[in-house]
Amino acid sequence: MVIHAPKPRPVASGFWTFCDQTGDLRHVDAHADSTVCTRWPLLDRWHRNLIERGVGWLLNAAGAGRERLDAALRVPYPGSRLDRLPAIQSAFWHRLLHGMSGGATAQLFLGDGQAGSFGGLAIDDSQDSAAVSGFSGGSGGHDDNTGARGAGPGGGSGSGRDTYNRGDVSSGGGGHGTAGGSGRKGAAGGPVVPAAYAVAALVATGTATQRWTAQNLAMGGGGGGARSSKAGGNAGNGIVRLSAGNLTESNSRTFTGYQPSASDRAGSGSGGGYYAIVAGSYSLANGVTITLTGAAGRGSSDRRGGDGGNGRVTIWHGDSVATGAGTLTNAELTTFQLLPSLPLGQVHVS
Repeated sequence: MVIHAPKPRPVASGFWTFCDQTGDLRHVDAHADSTVCTRWPLLDRWHRNLIERGVGWLLNAAGAGRERLDAALRVPYPGSRLDRLPAIQSAFWHRLLHGMSGGATAQLFLGDGQAGSFGGLAIDDSQDSAAVSGFSGGSGGHDDNTGARGAGPGGGSGSGRDTYNRGDVSSGGGGHGTAGGSGRKGAAGGPVVPAAYAVAALVATGTATQRWTAQNLAMGGGGGGARSSKAGGNAGNGIVRLSAGNLTESNSRTFTGYQPSASDRAGSGSGGGYYAIVAGSYSLANGVTITLTGAAGRGSSDRRGGDGGNGRVTIWHGDSVATGAGTLTNAELTTFQLLPSLPLGQVHVS
C-alpha cells in the first residue's frame, strides 16, 4: 500500500471586499505577508465541503447586494430558508463549522486569532495605531513660472501667471473624500480619491513606515504651488487602527489639512485619513470625534487659493460598523465588509 503525504497547503490566499455603500464586490489577491489574508488549517473533505459551501453562499449573495448578503448571513446553514438569526459573519461561521461538525475543541470564529482555528480571515494587528504623514503641497515656481501640482492622487493644480492678460492665477486645493476647491481664475482643485484605492496598503509588505504610507493609502493630496516660490499646503496626516477581534475607538482624532505658508495664491491641503481594519465589529465610543477637515484657502479676491477637500474615514470589517455614538466631522465614511476566499488546494485525505 502506498501512502501519499498531503499536498502542502498555501500559507495564505486572497480575500473579498464588499462595499457597504455601493454593493461593489471585489477580490484582492493577498499573500502571506498581507495585513489581511485568508488562512484555513489543513482540511479533510468534510470541512472543506462545508467551507466551500459557506464561501460560495456568501459570495453569491454579496454579488446581489446588501440585502441578499444579510439574508445569507442569517441562515443556520447554506441553503436554509430560515433567515431570522443576526446577520453577523462570525456567528455564521461558528454555526456552520462548529454546529454542523458536531463540536470541536478549537474556537471556530471568523478572525479570532486563535492557533488552529478555522478562522478564515486573518488580520495582523501588530502594527496597530501606525501614524501616516500626509502628502506635501506642490513646490512654488520661480518668478512667473507655474507652481507644481500637489503630491498625491488628489493633488491640486499649480498655477502661475495667465499668459493672456498677465493676471495672477491662484492654485487649486487638494482633494480626498471631497474634491478640492478651484483657485481664483480657474486653477483646478484635486479630484475625489476613491476609498477602494487604499486596499493597496492591506497587501503591502514591510515595516509600518513602509506599509502604511500616504501613497499606499491614496490619502488625498496637497495643494498646488503658485508663482514666486509659493508652495502649496500639505495634506492632513492619518492613522491606521488594526484588530484581530473587535475594536472600539475611544480616542478623538484630528487630522486636518494645512494652509500654505505664503498668504496668497497657493492651494491648501486636503483633510487626512482614518483607517480601521478589524476582523470583527468596529464602533466609535460615545462622544468620540474624528475630524478630517480640509484647510481653507488663503488670500483674497483673485489671489485666493483653493480650499482643501474633506478627508476620509475607511473601515474594513468582518461583522459590523457602528459610528452613531460618536461624531465624524468633515469626514467621508466608506465601509467594506471582508469576506474570505475558498480554501483552494488544502484538502488532507487520510
